[in-house]
Amino acid sequence: MRFKTCFFLFILVSTGLFFTGCTHQVKRHFVQAEEVQFFSVKENENRNVRINGKNIRLNILQNAACNNYQNYVPKPAYLEHFPGYKLRVNFHFIDFEEGGYNYEPAAAREMVNSLMHSANVDLQKNNTSWLPYNNTYPVLPVGYEMVLQGQNNDPDDDGIYFHKTDEKAFYVHKGRNQNIQRREVIRAFEIGSDSIMNLFVMPHHPDSVLSSTYHVGAVGVYLGSAIKMAGMYELNQKGWAYRGVLNHEMGHALGLRHAWLADGCEDTPNHNNECWSRTQTPPCDTAASNNVMDYNALQNAWTPCQVGRIRQNLAGIRQRNRRYLLPHWNQLDTTKNIIITDSLLWAGAKDLKGNLIIEKGASLKITCRVGMPVNSYILIRPGGRLVLEDAQLHHPEGKKWQGIQIEAYRKEKGVLAIGGNTQIMDAMNPIEAPVSVVPEEGRR
Repeated sequence: MRFKTCFFLFILVSTGLFFTGCTHQVKRHFVQAEEVQFFSVKENENRNVRINGKNIRLNILQNAACNNYQNYVPKPAYLEHFPGYKLRVNFHFIDFEEGGYNYEPAAAREMVNSLMHSANVDLQKNNTSWLPYNNTYPVLPVGYEMVLQGQNNDPDDDGIYFHKTDEKAFYVHKGRNQNIQRREVIRAFEIGSDSIMNLFVMPHHPDSVLSSTYHVGAVGVYLGSAIKMAGMYELNQKGWAYRGVLNHEMGHALGLRHAWLADGCEDTPNHNNECWSRTQTPPCDTAASNNVMDYNALQNAWTPCQVGRIRQNLAGIRQRNRRYLLPHWNQLDTTKNIIITDSLLWAGAKDLKGNLIIEKGASLKITCRVGMPVNSYILIRPGGRLVLEDAQLHHPEGKKWQGIQIEAYRKEKGVLAIGGNTQIMDAMNPIEAPVSVVPEEGRR
């Protein structure tokens, strides 16, 4: 649609003359194929691999950019370009039939509230990593928070449950009766595990507690679709004291390994894990760790690599942990619009919460997946540029978003360039693109 407003300015002068003037306003419309700058992309190592002697073309979600964790590490100057996620959890408190070995409901809810709040505070603010000693790594938000989730359509379900059983109640983390890998309690009591991470708070076995060789500590284990934890009731501390256990096991769930070993992160040095906390004297004055994936007193720091790997896991459209996320893409939040004002590259997958706007003089290149929220749009202002190369724009569940709009003002308009194996899906206003793009060497 074209907007043009004319106004008349009457000036009363002795000659009786008057002047007229017109102001040009911005034209906005959904982009048409003939307006797109299509370009070819040469085959290269980023889009092909050799398997069994054959060259195999990678799809969008398999390309090197999408699978490089570094492209998921938030840039400190553009944190708003890396939206976070909300991960649904519930809690199960397991006790023996006779009772008395785990929290009563009121105390359990108080513990959960304290635990969830403190764990989420650490996830949001993060802390400076102690290792490597005197490093200058940026402190970045981890990228998710946990939310309690009850069963749908039940307003009285707060996501906290209580179960009694003699056979499955206890947790033994050492000795010949060790049972931390056993899943019977999970199979018996899990609720909503297709969309909620189930957290089980269990007692240590009473016989183990009485043993002088058994350490009654706060411990946990991740078992694929659930986390088992123990020691909270016996230690009788506030919920915040166990945030490290929860965040550590959730780290395993989201793809992290123990940081003192070769964990795939160059910013988590190998060490012998001998320091529980920092001291004033060697070696623990410089060798202590506070990393969430080490064993230490704090467990409240994530390095940039760990943050990137978690965010990569959560943004992976085929990752099993996606099922635990609240689908923020099913509701448009215009307070979360992302406005591009510089020349930027988005090489990792992400799921937006609002609209995407490229301002005059700005340029954005996308080389991976971007999930658009329902009814959202991408807008390219006059003088702005959007480049899609091996990109995928879609709604994560196949619902509809509006599509790509461009604005024009006089002779200047927004530019959309498309190349490679780009896919624009689920748009209410699709671009009818040519079947193929003629390579540079094939043009006449």
